[in-house]
Amino acid sequence: MGLESWLRDRKKSEEILYKIVPSFPNMAEDDQAEFSRQMLENPMFNFIIASMKQTLVEMWENSRAEETEVREDIHRTVKLLESLVKHFEAALSGAINRKAQKEHLKNIV
Repeated sequence: MGLESWLRDRKKSEEILYKIVPSFPNMAEDDQAEFSRQMLENPMFNFIIASMKQTLVEMWENSRAEETEVREDIHRTVKLLESLVKHFEAALSGAINRKAQKEHLKNIV
């Protein structure tokens, strides 16, 4: 995947995220992290993501080789789902790193 394609998919996943959770971009970083943790630990969220990916893979497997546009759309959709999850993981990871950094600085002083 080229950089341009990655950026386009990343932008699209942000748009989807902000439609699902309109307040997400305006949340404080700690609130984003907590929301992300709740989503990532939510069995229903994980079930939905996994089910959607499985359905898309089955659609791809059952598509004809000459249906390249359909296959590309399916591939992009799977990547968007993965990117959505990565947004939550990044928000949570960022908060964990900030907390560790604050602890480290506190121990130095």
